[in-house]
Amino acid sequence: TVNGEAVDYEVHYSLTEPVTATDSADIPTGTNAGPYTVYYMVKPENYAAVYGSTQVTIGRKDLTITRDLTDTKTYDGDAALEENQIQKLEVDGEGNGETVSIKLSETTPPAYDSASAGEDKTITITYTLTAEGDTNLRNYQVKIDGVEGDPKEISEEKTCSVEEEVQGKIEKAPITVTVSDQFSVYDGTEPAVGQEQGNDNDHKDWHITEGELFNSDPLGVELSIPEGSVNAGTYTITDEATNGNYEVTFVGTDGTNPATYTISPRPISVTIGNAKGYYGNKPSLTPGKDEV
Repeated sequence: TVNGEAVDYEVHYSLTEPVTATDSADIPTGTNAGPYTVYYMVKPENYAAVYGSTQVTIGRKDLTITRDLTDTKTYDGDAALEENQIQKLEVDGEGNGETVSIKLSETTPPAYDSASAGEDKTITITYTLTAEGDTNLRNYQVKIDGVEGDPKEISEEKTCSVEEEVQGKIEKAPITVTVSDQFSVYDGTEPAVGQEQGNDNDHKDWHITEGELFNSDPLGVELSIPEGSVNAGTYTITDEATNGNYEVTFVGTDGTNPATYTISPRPISVTIGNAKGYYGNKPSLTPGKDEV
């Protein structure tokens, strides 16, 4: 109505100014996500046209990344995730028959923050999203299933990267070390315990019988016997490994009991000379020199 009087009118719309009578009478349809200004012209019969505009926003559609992640592996000397730690990687939520594909980044493979064993380690995973055909990624925002926080708006049109950080764990690598028994002869001093690493053919003081070392890691094996072990006897060899990336089990050569260090009595020869005397007298014996 105009001044209370019902009048016929026409409405024309446009996404650009100025609006004219040649513009469509249908409300414009936006294709891509984002804000739009819709301009209109209302032309009552016998009256001047009225112009105006309104803001319309097409929201981004949600894409959801899903994956099965195993956040724990055993130390292998490498910060990279193992191939089977990420499975069933998918992206869902495309609209209007569009297609978005997903894969792990080839330039930034998923990895822990370091290769060393430990808990509360940060895993960084980078996903690559690719718009197939006429699909435009700018019409979407992406979130990762199970991860709190607002979806990430995508600014790229065809390909984008999405980064995720989660907590994980690298467990110590199991390894078994067989320690050889050691021997020496008493000399009045505490013996030095051998520390030399051997192999399957030459066992030496210790060698690895199960498991393996990665990146030529030093295991840091330290063998010792109780302080003050000087006298002849058998002593238990105490063992430890200083490399925290390995869970080391020490065994003796029998596979069960600890290795031992045996100090054997020192061999010595005593020569007793002949002596003579007379009946009724106390024998007189003269000690000789201590010679070993």
